[in-house]
Amino acid sequence: MARRASLDVKRSRHHEAPAPGRTVPRTARRIVIYLASEFLDEALGWVRWTGAGGKVVLRDWLYRHLFPRLASPYNASLIYAVSYVLVMFLIAVVLYRRGWFVRV
Repeated sequence: MARRASLDVKRSRHHEAPAPGRTVPRTARRIVIYLASEFLDEALGWVRWTGAGGKVVLRDWLYRHLFPRLASPYNASLIYAVSYVLVMFLIAVVLYRRGWFVRV
């Protein structure tokens, strides 16, 4: 027998407050954040244009033009990763504040 998983997105005004010590991303559904991170990574790779030096990918352009100015290449990579996680955290906060929870 094949089992089916259904995705039910509901907007609840009467959701439970997070338990003490738990942060917003732990209460938001992790699968949505994971899918958002994968989609964002793919979308940053899809956006391309032709510049003076040839084809440019948005992900590479962001990394080369924004982050190396802040720190050494080793630390710039860390700043890029932390900023990516911060974007995912902000998505989790928005989902939580609007009361959007996903049941699988």
